[in-house]
Amino acid sequence: EHIFKVEGNRVFFTNESQFADSLLWKFGDNTSDTVQNPVKTYATAGAKNVQLITKNHCGSDTLTSIVEIRGLQNINPSKTGNAGISTLVFEGFGFTAATDVKLHLGATSFSPLQKTLLSGNRIQAVFDFNQFTAGQYNAVATLGSNFDTLQNALLIENAIATLLTLQNSGKK
Repeated sequence: EHIFKVEGNRVFFTNESQFADSLLWKFGDNTSDTVQNPVKTYATAGAKNVQLITKNHCGSDTLTSIVEIRGLQNINPSKTGNAGISTLVFEGFGFTAATDVKLHLGATSFSPLQKTLLSGNRIQAVFDFNQFTAGQYNAVATLGSNFDTLQNALLIENAIATLLTLQNSGKK
């Protein structure tokens, strides 16, 4: 048996198995370790399928647990213009109704007009991009993890003015 404690992107594992001659931890990110009680630092957010494989003269046993590392992974779309109202979807792990999402350009922070929790992995946010400065914006979700900020997540470009001309052909 094993237990774990998640602190940001670090996970503290405790092996409580008995009579094992050898053990192997597989951390769900293509890394592994053979220490009794490892501390694992994950590089990305997400659900990790962790296995503890123990062996002795009677055979082997595998215990599997899902470890969820909170964090912001993506926003869609990743490019928009600075005219009009647009909806962005923030994607990641560990979202709740209390999770705030924002966009940052330098020291300036922008909050959405409206925010809707779609699931523990998705938040929909409506922004008014009129008069936003063109540039690369960072996306931020308050999750209390090391993965709260997604650098250069949204490119806002200057909107191109469109001129529409209608011509009446005189036919009824």
